[in-house]
Amino acid sequence: MGFEIRLNNPAGGLDDPFLGNPGGNSNIFPLPETLTSTTPFSPNGPYLSLSNDLVSTRVHLWNVTFERQLGGRWLATAGYVGSKTNNLWESTPLNNAEFVTLNGAPPSPANLAARRTLTLHDPAAGANSRLYGPVDMYVSDGSQRYKGMILSIRGGGKYNSNVAANYALSNCHGSPDGNGGGTTNLSVGYNKPDDPHYDDGDCGSDRLHNVGISASVESSRFENATMRAAFSNWRFAGSFRATSGAPLSITTGVDRALNGQVGTQRVDVVAGVDPYLEPSVNPANGFIRYLNPDAFAQPALGTFGNIARNSLRGPGFKNFDFALSRNFRMQGQRNIEVRLEAFNAFDWFNWGAPSTNRNSATFGQISGNAGQPRVMQLAVKYVF
Repeated sequence: MGFEIRLNNPAGGLDDPFLGNPGGNSNIFPLPETLTSTTPFSPNGPYLSLSNDLVSTRVHLWNVTFERQLGGRWLATAGYVGSKTNNLWESTPLNNAEFVTLNGAPPSPANLAARRTLTLHDPAAGANSRLYGPVDMYVSDGSQRYKGMILSIRGGGKYNSNVAANYALSNCHGSPDGNGGGTTNLSVGYNKPDDPHYDDGDCGSDRLHNVGISASVESSRFENATMRAAFSNWRFAGSFRATSGAPLSITTGVDRALNGQVGTQRVDVVAGVDPYLEPSVNPANGFIRYLNPDAFAQPALGTFGNIARNSLRGPGFKNFDFALSRNFRMQGQRNIEVRLEAFNAFDWFNWGAPSTNRNSATFGQISGNAGQPRVMQLAVKYVF
């Protein structure tokens, strides 16, 4: 977790940027020049450690494909793709607060620091034991599985036409995506260190359905001079893509477990209530209602919710782009290329993800869009 302190036009310039600091201290980091064993540490400091047993991530891949020639120009394929990823780097908490009574006082945010594991282990240490706040450790016990069916067909026909279409039905499931690519934040790891599989769910990149179609065609060369000048040698290329929605994980937004790790705690599912709503506009703010608040409840204090991670889906996505171009040949080596391109040509509006914080006033509502509006551009290139 990083913080930033910004001073605009400090009174002492760069030579003494903290001149005039309230309290008379011209150094907001009053540490001794040489750190010793007696140098004071901030209370409740966050720490990230590495396990001595970390191993490298391994990925195993396998696939099988059947191909069939259709006529002289078309090829159809059907395949299965699978993978298993082992030793994903995850983080596990070592010093979250425990749900226990202290000196007759029930667990609460007020006594959170006193309920942390290291403090309970050595309560006689007093303030020294409270120097440690969140303490997480990198571990390499995560795993994910991917399986997918991929169907495709491609070929061509008259007028230099080409078509390629594919469809994938797939699922990726397992541990959280992990943070092996960089330093993780604190308090974003496993909710239950003794039960890592509680946090199993669909991968963040998982899309159940994925469709892609691309095609191109070129107009024929007309015999009539006027028709040839106006309509010959135009080339049209288009691509369409559609996917099902991204996974959604419904969080509490408050520390119901009273352990200090708020961001990853999930809610309870209310049985028999549809989690999705028929999309409609909320007149109070103009947002789109997507998830049903009545389908989710905050878990009891000291407990974790029963909803699985990434068990719901957001809105799908679709897009169509095209390009129309032609080369006009002139004398010698000269030619002019005219090109018209359109991105999201039909100006489809793709909804963004809804708020998944159950404690938010806009929970379940969509406040923005994904992707971009229609963009068109015209280009002319003269080659000589």
